[in-house]
Parts: sequence; C-alpha cells; structure tokens
Amino acid sequence: MPPNDQFKFQVNCDAGDHGQLRVGSESLVVNVGQRIVRDGRTELWDSVVVKCSEEQDGSCIVQVLLCNPDWKNQCSSHAFVLAQIQARQAKFHFSAT
Repeated sequence: MPPNDQFKFQVNCDAGDHGQLRVGSESLVVNVGQRIVRDGRTELWDSVVVKCSEEQDGSCIVQVLLCNPDWKNQCSSHAFVLAQIQARQAKFHFSAT
C-alpha cells in the first residue's frame, strides 16, 4: 500500500478464512451486514455503516451510522449517527451521541 499521506482514508478488513482486504482511498463507505430473521425469512441487513469523505474545507469526516430494519428500508437516509470524527490539518474533533 502507498505511504500514509497519499490517501485520505484506509480500511483494513479481516474476514477470517474468507480473506482480507486493505485499501486506501479518497472516500470510503463500509457496510457491515448481519443475519436477521424478519417475517419468517432470513436475510442480511446492513446494521452498521461507516462513511468517510472529504469536506470542501479539506477536513476529513468519518461517520458511524447504526441502522435497524424496523426504522425504514433505506439505512443511509434513516440511520442513527452514533459518532462523527472530523479531522483538519491542525485540529481533531470527535462527537458521539
């Protein structure tokens, strides 16, 4: 992987016997799904979403979103923001709910 200062974000994922992923990028969205049973059917539901992006002022934002299948069908528009981390060149700001 390139040096740390080449990308805004990176993700490291270890999926056990199924493999590993390590990648850097200018933006990033990671969905973590888990098996649930709803209406008698088993399905995978994205319960946690991590969104990473760069703002117009150059700051990097990481949001951790929680989703629930009972809230709505779209996690991205009806998620609970658990945490938001904002990093600027000289400052670091963390907020949690």
